[in-house]
Amino acid sequence: MSRTKGIVLMMVVLGLGVFALGCGGDDSSSQEDPVPDPGVVRNYEFFSSPTGNIGCAMSDDGVRCDVRQASWSPPPKPSNCQLDWGQGVSVGTGEADYVCAGDTTLGGTSTLQYGESSKVGDYVCESSEAGMKCENTSTGHGFDVSRGAVELF
Repeated sequence: MSRTKGIVLMMVVLGLGVFALGCGGDDSSSQEDPVPDPGVVRNYEFFSSPTGNIGCAMSDDGVRCDVRQASWSPPPKPSNCQLDWGQGVSVGTGEADYVCAGDTTLGGTSTLQYGESSKVGDYVCESSEAGMKCENTSTGHGFDVSRGAVELF
């Protein structure tokens, strides 16, 4: 498979799975963001922190960052999550939450250097030595994530 075809395939697979949000929290009030329409072409950004410990995928539907090595633990896995739980965090149109997904955003080929930011639609991420901060600029919801801590806001 050519490199270009491999990248396009990865984008399609991630586009279907990256933003499977809303697996966290109380089962009765679980917030779910809409699943992206696979027939719509989206602008995706894939990037990693300078250390490679944080990998993110961002589109106009949301942003998700996974952490390779973390010293924090997610809250208990909700019963409606049948996949891997808490390896990262995400934000879409609703509140930020821990990730329930069977894939990863680790391994992006571009690096978001400390002090740099990336923006797609309403979503922006900024890389710093303290970690990665990502936010939906329309709602103000987002997260700070690092090896040592997670803060959802």
